[in-house]
Amino acid sequence: MKPLAGKLPLRVFEPYRSAGPLVRRELDDAERRRRELLRGRTAPRRFPPAVAGRLLSAWNAYVLQVVGEHLLDAVRVRSFSTVRAEAAARILAFLGTAGRWMSQAGRVATDASYRVEEQVHLPAEPPSWLNQTYGPYPLPTAMAAALRAIHTRGGSVLADHARAPVRNEEDLFWLQWLLDNAAAAIEYTEQPDLDEPIWSRLTAFYLRYALRLLFLFGQVAAMPALLDDRDPTTIVSLVAHGPSTINIWSLTDPGGRGMWRSLPAARTAVEKMWATDPQPMVTVRVQAQIDAALRSGAIVFATDRTGERLGCLYRCPWPAVYEVRRPVTIGGTHLLSMEHFAFDALGETYGSGRAGPRGIVVSDFVPADPVF
Repeated sequence: MKPLAGKLPLRVFEPYRSAGPLVRRELDDAERRRRELLRGRTAPRRFPPAVAGRLLSAWNAYVLQVVGEHLLDAVRVRSFSTVRAEAAARILAFLGTAGRWMSQAGRVATDASYRVEEQVHLPAEPPSWLNQTYGPYPLPTAMAAALRAIHTRGGSVLADHARAPVRNEEDLFWLQWLLDNAAAAIEYTEQPDLDEPIWSRLTAFYLRYALRLLFLFGQVAAMPALLDDRDPTTIVSLVAHGPSTINIWSLTDPGGRGMWRSLPAARTAVEKMWATDPQPMVTVRVQAQIDAALRSGAIVFATDRTGERLGCLYRCPWPAVYEVRRPVTIGGTHLLSMEHFAFDALGETYGSGRAGPRGIVVSDFVPADPVF
């Protein structure tokens, strides 16, 4: 596998864009079930776990899909068949993660015993919205438009809850509070203060704030018990120190380690990598953090929509691709639920062919050509 990174052609995004109708249909179906339960005098706090998990997953997929589509549309009109690296990474951060939430929704829709809350740390956080420019692309404007559309849908959800024969007034208050504050933040970004030199930085802050509120809104509407969670810990660092000795195959995907060890060319490449590593014990420590996160359930081996393992990064030392289930810090990189990542021990600026800093690569991963 290789990460989708660097400057990308527009056609790369088409499969992600085409998933939009499926995401909306999934949310529509889940919300029809919500309304049936509400009319039948079932309070949201007493929804069957499968219904709540499907609603939450479908809402998260919807938010991420809508944002990704708006960002993609914004770059399409100003791109000559390609998207610049920074903008491409932003768009994939949303559209790629939307697909993984759709997988959760599909799993719980077909298996009533499946518990999303046991698989993913909730409430989940959306991808970050960075304070930076994106070349000629009006991405902040597109983000604001996406958030307005999401807010409108959230208003319909709140109205359903408010009309329910059995309702919790305190839960309704907090749902209304989330929507109202998101609306205020969006409105701020649409009224630039040209006399304020830091206005652009504040815009990024308020867009991020509104996105987080709306992402949380749908999760709380599906599982009001999330309002009761007072645990402030969302990011956990694992393993301060690594092993004192080095196993040269410790970075390689366990699923393919035996195969790679049997190839003389692969062994030569791994030995060369370790021989030229200026800080081998730092590399070992990062892998120890990954292994600890895997044992704890904070991460799992990444799979595609059919449940098949994604496999390993396409080059030496062929590390596994992982999916984050609970926020975690590995190698100094903060990772959020549903992100895919791999540990690139060699370091490369993907898409340029230039060497770069080694570390955690967060991206969507696609099949790559064989190296041997």
